[in-house]
Amino acid sequence: MRTQYCMMVLALTAGLVLGQDRPIRVPSDPALSPSGKTMAFAWQGDIWLAETAGGPAHRITWHGANDSSPHFSPDGKTIAFLSTRDGGSQIWTVPATGGAPTKITTESGRKRLWGYTSDGEHFVVTMTGDRGFHSSENARLYFVPAAGGKKRMAFDAGFADAAVSPDGTKVLFTRGRASFSRKGYQGSQATQMWLADLSQTPVSMTRLDEDRPNFQNVSWLAPMWAADGGSFYYVSDPDGTFDLYAHDLDHGESRRLTRVGAVDRSDDGVADPTISADGTTIVFRRRFDLQRLDVATGALNPIALHATGDVLADARERISDSSTSTVAFTDDGKQMAFVAGSDIWVMDRILREPRRVTQTPHEESSLLFSADGKQLYFVSDASGEVDIWRATCDHEKGWWWQSESFELSKVTEDAAVEDSLALSPTGKHIAYVKGTELFCMDSDGSDHRRVVATWSTPNFDWSPDGKWLVYATQDSDYNSDVWVTPLDGTREPFNLSRHPDRDSSPTWSPDGTRIAFVSRRDGEESDIYWVNLQKDVEEKTARDRKLEEAIAAMEKKGGRGSRGAASAAGAKAEDRPASGRRGRGRGRANGGTDPKPEPLAAKDQDEEKPAEKKNDEAPKDVVIDFDGIFERLHRIRNPEAFEGGLLWAPDGKKLAFQTSVNGESGLYTVEFPDPGRPQKLASSGLSSARWLSETKEIVGVSRGARDGDSRRRGGFGGGTPAAMNDRGAITNFSFQTRAKRDWRAIRTLAFDQAWRAMRDRFYDPAMNNRDWLAIRAKYGDVAGQCLGEDEFSTVVNMMLGELNASHMGHRGGSDPLPDAPSGDAWAPTTYHLGLRFKDGGEETGLEVESIIPGSPCSLARSRVEPEEVLLSIDGTPVGPDVDLTALLTLDEARDLELEVANREGQVRKVTVRPVASVSDLLYDEWTRDNRRQVDELSGGKLGYLHIRGMDMGSFRQMETDLYHAGHGKDGLIIDVRFNGGGSTTDHVLTALTQPVHAITVSRGSDEGYPQDRKVYASWSKPIVLMCNEHSFSNAEILSHAIKQLGRGRVVGMRTAGGVISTGSSRLIDGSTVRMPTRGWYLVNDGTDMELNGCMPDIALWNPPGGPDLQLATAVSALAEDVQAWHDTPRPKLVPASARRRPGARPESGLSPAGLVEKPGKR
Repeated sequence: MRTQYCMMVLALTAGLVLGQDRPIRVPSDPALSPSGKTMAFAWQGDIWLAETAGGPAHRITWHGANDSSPHFSPDGKTIAFLSTRDGGSQIWTVPATGGAPTKITTESGRKRLWGYTSDGEHFVVTMTGDRGFHSSENARLYFVPAAGGKKRMAFDAGFADAAVSPDGTKVLFTRGRASFSRKGYQGSQATQMWLADLSQTPVSMTRLDEDRPNFQNVSWLAPMWAADGGSFYYVSDPDGTFDLYAHDLDHGESRRLTRVGAVDRSDDGVADPTISADGTTIVFRRRFDLQRLDVATGALNPIALHATGDVLADARERISDSSTSTVAFTDDGKQMAFVAGSDIWVMDRILREPRRVTQTPHEESSLLFSADGKQLYFVSDASGEVDIWRATCDHEKGWWWQSESFELSKVTEDAAVEDSLALSPTGKHIAYVKGTELFCMDSDGSDHRRVVATWSTPNFDWSPDGKWLVYATQDSDYNSDVWVTPLDGTREPFNLSRHPDRDSSPTWSPDGTRIAFVSRRDGEESDIYWVNLQKDVEEKTARDRKLEEAIAAMEKKGGRGSRGAASAAGAKAEDRPASGRRGRGRGRANGGTDPKPEPLAAKDQDEEKPAEKKNDEAPKDVVIDFDGIFERLHRIRNPEAFEGGLLWAPDGKKLAFQTSVNGESGLYTVEFPDPGRPQKLASSGLSSARWLSETKEIVGVSRGARDGDSRRRGGFGGGTPAAMNDRGAITNFSFQTRAKRDWRAIRTLAFDQAWRAMRDRFYDPAMNNRDWLAIRAKYGDVAGQCLGEDEFSTVVNMMLGELNASHMGHRGGSDPLPDAPSGDAWAPTTYHLGLRFKDGGEETGLEVESIIPGSPCSLARSRVEPEEVLLSIDGTPVGPDVDLTALLTLDEARDLELEVANREGQVRKVTVRPVASVSDLLYDEWTRDNRRQVDELSGGKLGYLHIRGMDMGSFRQMETDLYHAGHGKDGLIIDVRFNGGGSTTDHVLTALTQPVHAITVSRGSDEGYPQDRKVYASWSKPIVLMCNEHSFSNAEILSHAIKQLGRGRVVGMRTAGGVISTGSSRLIDGSTVRMPTRGWYLVNDGTDMELNGCMPDIALWNPPGGPDLQLATAVSALAEDVQAWHDTPRPKLVPASARRRPGARPESGLSPAGLVEKPGKR
């Protein structure tokens, strides 16, 4: 089947006419004027204004930065918004009629703007503070003067969303984590609704929603006050669809306002609601557009918005490209094909005037020339699925760079994704990956057949005779091994590496005698391993080879002529491959970059025929002696380094690879049959590398030159096609291409890639019981209309939300909108002294309440004491009404001079250098306070440690803490609250569940066990594990494991229920989508841990801003377990001498066999 690409271009761009009015889809952050007649919203990075009834929208900000979160002032004359236009997130204001924006705040750090107070005097803003290390506990609500000045904290507790009552005395706030895009989540991380009464001292906080059984809670989010302040509105999804509800504070009852899904029988619900100050109108987004609710009547009306064409960004742009990440060379090295700007181009290596082969917005990859150089195979998603295509040129000599046109045809046509094309050395077959399986076809595109069925995508290489494949793939235990299999299926695949660690990147020597691969067999270090496939090759000694050389030399000297010369030269012509290795599947080789050798002579370019095999003789059959093959495995040792990008020389006598030797990285080689110390060939390598037999060059992509506009190209780095000679010198074949593209087509393709990635790789093939084809149709068209990065990301995340799964999300990428100022530009930073101050107090100065341990003002050279008064900073007086952050917002870190007074009124000066962040110091303070509290509550008998993350750094700290915090203690609290996960559960369990099989005693010592015999420092005494709703992923796996193994009790709150192993997938626009690929199930009953958080043995919430009740409960529980442990009988140790004493009888409490344990205190 032949398909002309131009038809696809027309289909994707049909009807896209510049200058016409454009529907506004996926607006965000709607905000209503006080009367509800007008609304502001964010779209394409700017603030827009429109009538609530719909119609044309007008842009009131226009900047390359991101403007968001607009809010009307109470008089409707001003709009406040957040903008990154000054290098950070700051509050700006602009007249509602348009005009120049005014910057209000200067304090650095993330902010969320909730609007104005009802008197218009203050903004209501979320900002990070110095009260907690975790994001859920560090956010605080502040009132920031609209005219500028010192902020005031509303209440001291972490929260998510907030709304201040009309009279300013109360705040509705949520705790937890929820997203409008995710459908159906129920669990402990669902947002709760709380009411803070600011009129009370201290501020009272009351929870308004209730827990469901087993804490399978639904979210209450997006609180909005009614005009009278006696009730409020919110969004919730008790039936799986987000709808609006009203809640009466006096009676504590809720009623439903909407059933938005009833109209079309869907579960697409309410998102991003906003209410007018008079309480008459609520506007929200459903799917891609806004709707208006009349609160009094319940009438719902759609809001159709459009933007005039003369103010819109141009969706089509002209691009120039000078870099590529994919290249293929013909066998003679004279012609090359590469991808630039998502299209395939061809050129020669002298004139270097690229000719375009494909012209679509689609993505092409995995380029591969046929053996005669007359056909170019590649992979493309031009037809809506990723298939193999073939291009041929119209030039009679096969000169691609001189062709006027190219004929394109599809080789495969199915839903599976094809990739990683590799031509056999004989030129007769092409191997490729289809989905996750290894397939093969004849080089003419016929006779497709599966070679290896596997769930894990293999990387592979051909044998030189084209009759075998070597590949690496993972088993169900995720252990990667290297296998060999015959193409004809005459024997089962053979496990060549057979090792319980990672073996990968196999490559077959062109002489057929060896296979090399990378293996991790010694801790975390990887090395190259290789095997002689024939016994006689293995058994041949260095002397044997020297003898052969001597005989060859003597025969040559004896005048045997050409026959002797042939013997001295080594292998016969038929034993040598006609060309270099081509297109190995995945894990391709890396070569090097740098100086410049001589290019091929111009006369070589004028030969009559294109690249073709010089030898028509069949290659010698590869022979494999499987018997004893494991004993022929050898290692190339290179300490403290990692090897990759293995690449054989055409004669099979030299192996190149990327590594570091003595700290110096580069492309190195070793020679066979006796590889010694690696020798450096070049300081860096080539990607997509291939070693040509005709020119003896390594060709590929040099990373030395890159295109400066990588963001416009989708954020992909690249280089230039290049060739490296045998001295490591590099010739770069620079080029320049020009093309046009339409961003609406790019968005459509990026969406399809994200959709396809989930279809093929999401861990549960049931896809949350959704019709995934229907999901594509539902979101795909609108995704193509989203030029803005934020709008497109919203649509993709809506699609992902249909799966109701954790470890999901779309982010990043680029767009055609005007660029913000350079990302290299710096912004002022608000620094921290490490001081916390009391509210109110002195008329002049600020009284110090506490000092963050480890902060600048806690150090001996610049120490400030609690209850001292800070009078000035660099000579500027400070006090209760002075905005301290303005004095601490600096262009760069520098010393400040503080003036402080002690309780006696004595004034002194302190020189201090503030810090940009106190997050780590707050974490240290929190763990230190917890350790102190456990010590006090337990009378010094129990220890405490916190595992910050499930990573090796945190685990090593845990190992230290096992001794530091556990030394001399009877029990240990292991805390994984606020732990976001990672991968080290099994390491932690090794330390906590080490089998106790013996007791050792040296003369004069107490009972124990040699620490050096253990894998890690271990703990066998009682434990309690603490978790909460912010324990996520691998921290949840650990929590489940402690319960499953009965190692100790679990205390705290049920975990989030977010357990899927994840990776990521890159899209054509440079954005990424997270890729959840592996599910985790409980071993006792097979239940999926996803949406099934670990239920503690003792479950309780910690109140916002209140005492740590969970920690106190854990201490009580562990004290009980320690007492039970003390009461457990312990054996009396009986030395051999006691058993050998004549007439000895067992001591009281022991049976004659010594098996009855004698009670005794531990």
